[in-house]
Amino acid sequence: MNILFVTNIDPRLKNSGSAQRTNLLWESLKRHGRVFSYFADDSTACDEEHIEGEHPLYRFNAQTIKSPFWHPLHSVLENLSVFSIFRYKKYKYPDPCSVFRNVKFDLVVVRYIGTACFYKFWKIAPMIIDIDDYPIQVYDTTKGLKRKFLTRSLGSWLTRIQTEHIIKKAQDCWIANSTQTKLFGHQFIYLPNISNEPSESYDYAYPEREGLFTVGNMSYAPNYEGTDRFLKEIWPAFHKKHPDVRYRIAGKGAPSEYALKWNSLEGVEYLGFVDDIEDLYKKCLATVVPIYGGGGTCIKTLESLSYSRTCLSMPFGLRGLPENILDGKHGLIAVNNSDDLIRAYDSLNEKEKRSDYEHEGRTYFKANHTKSLFEKAVDRLLSKYTGLIH
Repeated sequence: MNILFVTNIDPRLKNSGSAQRTNLLWESLKRHGRVFSYFADDSTACDEEHIEGEHPLYRFNAQTIKSPFWHPLHSVLENLSVFSIFRYKKYKYPDPCSVFRNVKFDLVVVRYIGTACFYKFWKIAPMIIDIDDYPIQVYDTTKGLKRKFLTRSLGSWLTRIQTEHIIKKAQDCWIANSTQTKLFGHQFIYLPNISNEPSESYDYAYPEREGLFTVGNMSYAPNYEGTDRFLKEIWPAFHKKHPDVRYRIAGKGAPSEYALKWNSLEGVEYLGFVDDIEDLYKKCLATVVPIYGGGGTCIKTLESLSYSRTCLSMPFGLRGLPENILDGKHGLIAVNNSDDLIRAYDSLNEKEKRSDYEHEGRTYFKANHTKSLFEKAVDRLLSKYTGLIH
């Protein structure tokens, strides 16, 4: 089976939560045929790049077309909602069938609804969309919160009708949150988020542990805005109670004004990109997930469990996880305010109890969020398309 894989980044990368899911989906698709990856990347001077091999890749720079009608319409829709169905009118995307000559595609798999708008991929072959983060939840918890009632309602409506328009073009859709599989009268398929797992040399029981740790792609607004809110609303009282505790933040791309502000705070250190993330997990007492908006399930919450570290998360960072594990005994503790953080941190000083909670968290992770479970979910859906092989 020839599969066209349309994504927004190089599928070989694993340097963020989004990249991890993209890479894992790419690897899973390769189990079912030859995968032709097609993605826009404007980060290099090279206009396009063909990478040949068993599973070819094509990287290109999207050319902007500022037509007097489509460009303003696209800009208005993207500003009011979270994406624009007219994006393929704004950018000139190469025809995938011309890029990969003499290839008859049996299936198109697209990462994100917004990416499906770049080009009418559904006209090439039956299309599966990995929705991942549900766009309406993303809008309601990010842009929508900053709007007044009328513009907030208009943006929500535009996000809704555009989402439904693209969903109707797809044969099937995956979604990362198991509680969102039935929406708009459509049945979506749950494809769990999977995080990185430790190497064989990782020391789960490293004795010299101290401080708190956050990791994430800090160029993504929900991550840097959430971290900034945590530092404003929760950190000051905690730091007053525990002045010797250090809070380390890892992840590339934080806007310069945020990076400067964070590093000026007592006890806080913004590290930017870190090569050895395992060392930070190994040495921290617990992780913090300061997420207040977005969608799907939080990969960094899951990653904390995989590294056997208690996760002190804002309630939104625990979305999509079953209620029966949100009891603090599975390495997950909800934090609403500074008092919650102080109590949670103090409880971690009981080493035996902390060890039990970390073990329970990792046990849950291994049972529900492993690579093999992700692959099986992909296998189940793609098995219905195997009859399309030419």
